[in-house]
Amino acid sequence: MSAGVDVVVVTYNSRTHLPGAAAAVRALGEVTSVTVFDNASVDDTPALARTLAWGAPTDVVASARNLGFGAACNAAVRSVADPAPYVLLLNPDASVPEGGLARLVADLDADPALGCVGARLTRPSGEPVSSARYFPTWRSVAARRAQDVEHRGALVEADWVCGALMLWRREAFDGVGGFADAYFLYYEDTDICRRAADLGWRTAVDGRVHATHDQGHGLRTPAHLRRHSRRSRRRYALRWLGWRGALAVAVADAAELAGASLRAIGLRR
Repeated sequence: MSAGVDVVVVTYNSRTHLPGAAAAVRALGEVTSVTVFDNASVDDTPALARTLAWGAPTDVVASARNLGFGAACNAAVRSVADPAPYVLLLNPDASVPEGGLARLVADLDADPALGCVGARLTRPSGEPVSSARYFPTWRSVAARRAQDVEHRGALVEADWVCGALMLWRREAFDGVGGFADAYFLYYEDTDICRRAADLGWRTAVDGRVHATHDQGHGLRTPAHLRRHSRRSRRRYALRWLGWRGALAVAVADAAELAGASLRAIGLRR
């Protein structure tokens, strides 16, 4: 590996996943530092994080309040005293295989215009989950359909990659000002990649790197997370898609709320 990597793990009631997360980070090798930033967990996540071996000098930050994913990542990245050229943002329920980080770093080393790279993600069962997508349009927002980028087992350009696993060139991350704090959860990864693109940075997904992400942990998305998703979708659409985006969000929200009402009375699964 030709350059150092700072690893950032944002946690929230993540005690169950922490031992696996620490083992995964420890196996990466050549990590410069690890920052675990906890968003006001109530399950003693910070205490457990301090007992684990992460494979590099580790700082555990316990926030008194939940800042949201993007703001927590920003705070963690800023807290690194001696920044490395690259920063890996990694969910506690995601892991990179042995040799995977070295390949992602090599991708950035080889292309100075590449600001961010992600990996091919699956659940632990092997079921594919969203890895990289095209930017939303007003039509896709209204239809509530996202278009995935087909990586074909190679390094291919994408509009944005999943925030569960992002390797950023530190210069690019700092240059766009990190994530927009206004997104508490969801769409922050889409927004930052769009802002990076506006500054000339490219994003890619490396389909040769197969990482796992236990997305949703096999459970139906809770109502409060669906509310966060709708709020972030609305914020993104108003910022980037104009009046058509505003209308598209109204259509999408109405469809989702109607579906929730039908599920509540047992007419839809």
